[in-house]
Amino acid sequence: MQPKQITGSDTFHLELNEGMDYLFSFVYVDESTLLPVDLTGYQAELYVRMNPGSAQVVKGISTSYSYLDGSIALGSAGQVSVSVSGSFTTGLTWDNGFYDLVLTNPDQRRVKLLKGRVNVYNTMAFPAVYSPSAFPGALELTSGKTTMPNGIDLFGYMNPLKMGIGGGLLFTGGLRPAFYMDHEIVELSFSGVSLRLTFAGNVPVENLLSMRIGSSIFTAASSGGRVFNGTAVGGLGLTFWEWRDVGNPFGDVEGWVTSVALTPVPI
Repeated sequence: MQPKQITGSDTFHLELNEGMDYLFSFVYVDESTLLPVDLTGYQAELYVRMNPGSAQVVKGISTSYSYLDGSIALGSAGQVSVSVSGSFTTGLTWDNGFYDLVLTNPDQRRVKLLKGRVNVYNTMAFPAVYSPSAFPGALELTSGKTTMPNGIDLFGYMNPLKMGIGGGLLFTGGLRPAFYMDHEIVELSFSGVSLRLTFAGNVPVENLLSMRIGSSIFTAASSGGRVFNGTAVGGLGLTFWEWRDVGNPFGDVEGWVTSVALTPVPI
């Protein structure tokens, strides 16, 4: 983007997000000739006030010093570069004000170069770094329904190889492994009494802080707790979570269900 040409006392509003870095570039040109003004030997100061004309300055940036809040650089071809660092907008008790950018020439004559509003928007509620491993996309599991010998309907997904079961129970997992948070799911079932989620291996509790199963949200804190069985099928070990007295996240279905989604939910 080309620097904005300014002729003096121009209006330019600063729209800033809290904690972010910015660089605003301008070229100061002579109003009559529109040629760049040589700013060698000039100084510049940017002052922020709560109200125009107020004697109280709440923030400032200058060519004279290199502040943590930012700096101003001037060039021989009219360049005016205003660098605003994240600390300039961090921890403020206000979110809007007014600023003036003033030039002082070698003869100590001053001219107001820019003026405008300063609006600061809160972005600090967002994470500094996004980690895809923390909240991956939803996992779609094919699930089904079968009636147990005791007459209780069993809904869900089961991998028969990992569970070591057969003979008409839910072979909904087939032979293809399904992974959630990089851990293989062995079972996701609802028996009318409880919801059970089983993983192969030793799964840390932080990987299941909160998740959406179907249309309902389940948290590790509301479960019966994490249980690791190191002597499970094939000696691979299984990690269980169980929720009692909860609704059926699979819905009221007959036979096979197309899918049920597992999605991480930020707390």
